[in-house]
Amino acid sequence: MPDTTEPGAPGVEQPTDLQGEAAEPSLPAFAPQSAAAVAVPPARRRGGIALLIAVVVLGILGVCGLGIWGITTFATQTLEEIGLPLGLPGEEYFYYPDGAFVTYDGRFAIINTSDVAGEPQVVAVDIETGEAREAQGYTTVAVERAPVLWLTPMNAEERGERLDSDLMLMPGMGPFDEPPSGLEAWELDEGGSEPSPYAPARWRPVAGAADWIAYLEIDVLRGSQPARLLFNNSASSGEGHKAALPEDFGTFAFRGFSPSGDYVALEELTQVGEAEEAISGPEGEFPERRLIIVRAADGNVVAETILGDFYADIGPAQWAPDSDRVVWVELVFDEGTGEVSSLELKGLDPNGEELDMLEVWDIEPPGEWHSMMWAALAGVDRSSEEIVVLTDETSGNRIWTLGPGGITDRGSLPWGDSSASYREGVGFIQMETEFDNDGTSRSTAVTYDLTGGSRKVLWRGREMAGDGTW
Repeated sequence: MPDTTEPGAPGVEQPTDLQGEAAEPSLPAFAPQSAAAVAVPPARRRGGIALLIAVVVLGILGVCGLGIWGITTFATQTLEEIGLPLGLPGEEYFYYPDGAFVTYDGRFAIINTSDVAGEPQVVAVDIETGEAREAQGYTTVAVERAPVLWLTPMNAEERGERLDSDLMLMPGMGPFDEPPSGLEAWELDEGGSEPSPYAPARWRPVAGAADWIAYLEIDVLRGSQPARLLFNNSASSGEGHKAALPEDFGTFAFRGFSPSGDYVALEELTQVGEAEEAISGPEGEFPERRLIIVRAADGNVVAETILGDFYADIGPAQWAPDSDRVVWVELVFDEGTGEVSSLELKGLDPNGEELDMLEVWDIEPPGEWHSMMWAALAGVDRSSEEIVVLTDETSGNRIWTLGPGGITDRGSLPWGDSSASYREGVGFIQMETEFDNDGTSRSTAVTYDLTGGSRKVLWRGREMAGDGTW
């Protein structure tokens, strides 16, 4: 292997890109060689299956990075001057093959869709200017806290085959991962950029409120999402440390730093093949997945729990906005009928205590929660210290905000589509279909405020005739 040691950093190999070639260093000197030193070729309504659980395709948007800051930069500049993205609470999934979300900085709306021939495409819309950029022949598999997307190449045939399967498991959808046939980074904050397979196999550093910085590394032999986690402090001279993750812990979705900045949460992902085998088996159940809390100061796992099955459209775990507790939604099913009878809002704190967050916040579940089909944890509103939950209605989604101040019924979203996610400062974003009087229709990405009002169209796709042709 050629000598890639940087002068002044004895014995430390430099990172490689996703093609196994030397790339710009993006971690302080303590960081090991990325494991991705192998060539990777570039290459409406809820769905479900007739099992005990209604499995709906969800889309995981992790947080990745390509930073290039050195040790001296950390030692002499503040986090604001460095420009690191903050690892704030909040995360959302793709629920369907066609979905939309807003990047963490609130700058871009990302639309995962397909063109007239069924070929996947990713559209990035600048929310302020309305300018749209397209990446043809790709689907999104992860999103960083910085405006960087990770894409995998895909053609119309592969997309069609996956959507024709019983489970419709596509890369980047649901709490699933798989080794990619190709993985490319699209840096949206670089004007005129295109997806590139020559990015380092790691994500941009993510900063927490306590000045801890997280580094996430990809191992493409295991999946598209991160497989390793490292920490350093902004004032450090380079003595960082690895997170002591369980040996059998899979690739994971990074759920960000806690409000204090002292902890990060990781949600374990399931390999697509393992999920297909388990769900199709006699028990018809998901493999167990873990949620862990890691202390940034020493990298140790301080709390762990098993997440419930992903029943219809439940969103991922998120940090509560008022405390260092991870919260998530789980549906409650009636043992006799098998129907949804209510929902639980569960929590986990760094002491390892599992909590009923409705009890913690002294909230009485509203009567409407006993007649719904699904619920989704759509986002977090940090300014009001509330989480945002959606429950289904006959003609839309009911919007609830919950927190230490109680529960508030905010209104409704139209369409009754569970794909909506909430980003503070932007509002809800979801995909809809517009119909014209002449029978044509088109897909649109739209936003709403926290009450379900102030509808704004961010993007319109091509028209489709009433007979389904373009």
